[in-house]
Order: sequence, then structure tokens, then C-alpha cells
Amino acid sequence: MHDIVSPYNASPHSELRARITGMWEQLRRSPLDPASDEKMGNSDCSYLYVSRREDIEIIRQKVVARREIIGANMPVVVDYLPEGWPNGGSKIPDDRHGLIYLPCDYVVPGGRFNEMYGWDSYWIMRGLIRDGHGGLARGIVENQLYQIEHFGFVLNGNRSYYRRSHPPFIAPMVMEIADTFSDEERREFLARAANLLSKNYSKFWKEQRFMPKTGLFRYGQPNHSLYEPSPEVIKGERDDENQSHYDRLGVLVTQIRNRTQRNRFHDARNQALRPCVWRADGASRESGFDPNMHFGKMGLDTPSYNPVCLNSLLKLHCDIVASICDELGRSSDAGKWKNESARITDAMQAKLCGENGIYTSYHMYDKRLSTRPFLTSAYPLFAGIATQDEAKATRDFIFRHFWTPRGLRAAPRDDDTQWSKIWAPLNDIAARGLRRYGFNGDADTIEAAFLGTVIEAFDRHGALFEKYDPSAEDSAHIANVVGGYHTNEKGFGWTNAVAADIVDRQPGMAPAPERRRVSAVPYGDGAGGVPLAAFAAPGL
Repeated sequence: MHDIVSPYNASPHSELRARITGMWEQLRRSPLDPASDEKMGNSDCSYLYVSRREDIEIIRQKVVARREIIGANMPVVVDYLPEGWPNGGSKIPDDRHGLIYLPCDYVVPGGRFNEMYGWDSYWIMRGLIRDGHGGLARGIVENQLYQIEHFGFVLNGNRSYYRRSHPPFIAPMVMEIADTFSDEERREFLARAANLLSKNYSKFWKEQRFMPKTGLFRYGQPNHSLYEPSPEVIKGERDDENQSHYDRLGVLVTQIRNRTQRNRFHDARNQALRPCVWRADGASRESGFDPNMHFGKMGLDTPSYNPVCLNSLLKLHCDIVASICDELGRSSDAGKWKNESARITDAMQAKLCGENGIYTSYHMYDKRLSTRPFLTSAYPLFAGIATQDEAKATRDFIFRHFWTPRGLRAAPRDDDTQWSKIWAPLNDIAARGLRRYGFNGDADTIEAAFLGTVIEAFDRHGALFEKYDPSAEDSAHIANVVGGYHTNEKGFGWTNAVAADIVDRQPGMAPAPERRRVSAVPYGDGAGGVPLAAFAAPGL
């Protein structure tokens, strides 16, 4: 137990909590509104793209009716996605990118992130359930299952330029929303969801992200035809000198001392970045940690790693599908998923666990563990992979490398990337992982420090933020954190959810709204989405 005096008191809780409760509706979006996209700049026309399995005329009629109700004037083009999208097909011109239709309303993170995101939605869903918005929470889960059915995987975000995935939290989302259902609806929902979870694992992660030599998974698109700069980065991630992230990378790679490594990323003859940079950049963004130094300088080696975070989540995915199959009486399928979970655990112990009992990411080609500590070492606790001794070693590792009085930072020191700062999801994963192994006092310490930081910034700025600066001298600068883009976004979905969870467990606070049965609560937008299809039984 690390004894830290809590930096907050009871007085700011109610105001902060009221702000969080009120933010969910402000961050709510309809899939029929092609929301503005700050990342791509202003346009005289909005675009809404639709799966080729949908009846586009029905959706066009819904869009027209919706826009009459809200009094929207900007023209909207409703069109099918290119054949083969997102794994191929013709390219959408940069000036025609738009929103991707989903069947249900959803909540966006905030700021420049004005669409539904993959791993952000896990915490947003938890926050919505906590605040009694069960129907909206269910809609978010249904949207991700819809993406698996129509596109094969959960998208980074529902924009046409996001042809990559995101950290896989869909399995825990399915279980947590199912816990709010009546028994009868729970069984029907789990039967349908299990088939889609199986498809996502076997057809996407196992076929497109699996590395047989290590028996583990990696991030990164294997399709060479899709290696290209991300249009939202070129247009939306520029500094005061109008330099994009890629402009800065172009300078950085020329400074790599090792000639072989430098030539790998930089074409000296043409003074240009090589295609492998686009692949690495896309993999870094798929990991959620864009950019970071854990997967090489600015994440440029991300495709070379078996990440501890990704493999922990996929092991958890297998555990959850096995549990669903057991609940549904599909014992044979459950056994297959348990075997797959055990296989991942064995591979992680062989490749990702160091002699000190700490799990970290493995470089497949250099055959070594990452030498840069990263808070993702907490994921094996969150997923229940570590032994008790490994969990104790990880507890000590976390406090030795990442602890600050403001919470856990993602990396041990400021490394000029946003993923060396304090983030809600990583603090939550670390705290919940520690609780899973009985280190409740340590989890309390982390949560108290993180909540104190949120309150400190809220008192000063009147907002909750995407991330926080652990090195700020005072509250005036605690939210002055920028990444590839030039702002620290307000809102903010996952910060709201994690802070609310901590606040509601403080002594003297009113209990959180009771988890509601959501079967009778409408969660769709009435846009006529195609029902999720039933697939074969969820075997491997």
C-alpha cells in the first residue's frame, strides 16, 4: 500500500458529477447527421456513406426527414461505400470523405473527435450505464457488432478514411451490456453476439493480424495497397509552422544514426518517406497509442511488435466467448475457446514475460522485449493472465516507473509524445487490474490521485480533458498537453466515465443510478438498419 493523502475533498464532487451527467447528451450524435469533421476542414457539402448491404433509398429518406426536423441546411450526399471497403476497393477522394452510417445513436469522445470510436466506446458505454442511459449504451454495442457484420471488424472510427481497427474491447462491452438485460433477452443477445465475436476473432484478428512464428498478434494492415498517408493527419495535425506529423517524421528519420535503420524509413535519393512509414503509422493509430516511443521512435516499429496490450485483450476476448458458450450450453465450442485462451497465455508467458515477472511487448525480428517501459504492462492483470507473484512484481513496477502524485503516466518520463502523459483508460486498467489481484489499497491510491487531477483541472478550466500533464507546475498548465494535433480535447468521453466511477464510490456520495433493464428502452435511430445476421455456431 502506498499511502498518499487524497488531494481532493467532498465539496467538488457534486459539481463535477453534475457536469459529467449533463455531458452525455451534449456528446450524443445521430447516425443520420453527417457531423462536422474538424480534422478534415470545412466543406460546402457533407457525405454519409452506407454499407452496400443496406437499402440506400430508405436511409436517404430517413436523412431527409431528420434534416427537416432539425432544420439543417447543408447539402448531404448519401452514397454507398466503394466495393471492397475497407480492405480494398477504389479510393475515396480526400474532399469527399464523410461519416459512415450506423444503425443507432452513439456518444462521441468530444472536441475534434466527432464520431464513434473503437476503444473509447468501452469507457463511454460504462459511463452511460452508470448514469442510467442503458438504451444509448446498448446502441453503441450494437453499432460495433454491426461493424463486425458489415465490415469484418470494429472500426477505428466511423469515418470513411478510417480503414483500420482499434484495440479490441468489444467482448467485454458485450458482457457488460448483457448484464443489464432480462434473462430472456440476455440469452438471445448473447447467442447473436457470440457469433459475431467469433467472426471478428477468426476472420480479422487471426487471419489478418496473427504471427504464426510467435503465436501472437500484432497491429498493422497486411495489405500493401493500403499503405498511404492518413488524410486526417495531413489536413488536421499541423503545428504553428504548418508542419504536419509526416513533415516532422521526415526530419526525424534523417536523424537516425544507424544507417540501415535510416534507409529503412527514408528514401535519400528522392528525399521522401518510404511506404513502410505509412504502414507503421497506421499500425500505431490502430493500437490507439499514436504516437509513442514504446514501439520504436514515434511508433515507427509498431508492426514489428507483439504488443502486450493487444494480446492480453484477445486472450480476454477468448475467455468471454468461452463463458458465453458455457452459458448457452455450447460446451464443445466453449472448450475450443478455452484452449485458444490457454494457447495465448502460454505464448505470452514464453515471449512477453521477462525474468523479472513483468510482461511487455516483444520485437519479433530483433527477438527481444521492448526496452522502454510502458503502462500497458498492467494489461495482463486486467485480463487475468499474470500469476499472483507476477502481479506483485507488476504492482511494484507500476509504482516505480509510472507513479506521480497526479496519477499514473503512460511512460516513465516526458518523451515529446502525448503517450507519456496521464490518461484515464490506462489509469483505470491499472487500478482494476490491481483490484483483480487483491491490491485494493494501491488501486485506491491511483484512483484518488487521478481524480484529484481531474478536479484540479476542472476547478481551473471548467472542463474535463482527454489527457493531463503530470509535470505541470500548477493547475493553470495541467491541461496544456498537445500531441500530433494542436489541442487537448475537451469533453471527454473516457475521462468522464472513469471520473464518475471513482466519484460514485466515494463515502458520502449518493449511489449511482441502479443498472436498468434496457430491453424496453429504444436504442436504434429508426433508420431501418439491416438486422444483424445469424452466423454459424462460434467455433474457431
